[in-house]
Amino acid sequence: MRLHQAWTLDQWRESHQEPLGAREELVWEVEGGAVAWVRLQSWGAQTMVDLLLHPQWEEHCCPLVDHVVGRMAQHRLAWLVAEYQVSLARCLEERFFVSEGEYILLVKPLTAPLRAEAVAPVVA
Repeated sequence: MRLHQAWTLDQWRESHQEPLGAREELVWEVEGGAVAWVRLQSWGAQTMVDLLLHPQWEEHCCPLVDHVVGRMAQHRLAWLVAEYQVSLARCLEERFFVSEGEYILLVKPLTAPLRAEAVAPVVA
């Protein structure tokens, strides 16, 4: 058994500064489940776009890109594309977006092992 301690959701939210500019999130739901999520973070005429799409819905990637491009037509769009998002990268390249660089995301675990052992009841 491993014991870990972590922040609550409220503690995590309170530890982050509000982003500058306007932020909008779009969720595409089908039959009560989310299949796509888009975050638009704008500063003036610049907008950073994140798109997550359920793998079973990848054939809808290009229409989603078209929707975002049409919706943000007056903005310069910068898309964050993870290495595994091959269909998104292909859709963007077909629409004449070009890669301007790469970034690395460094992650630090937010849990820490508990030093004190304790007994907790288990409901079976």
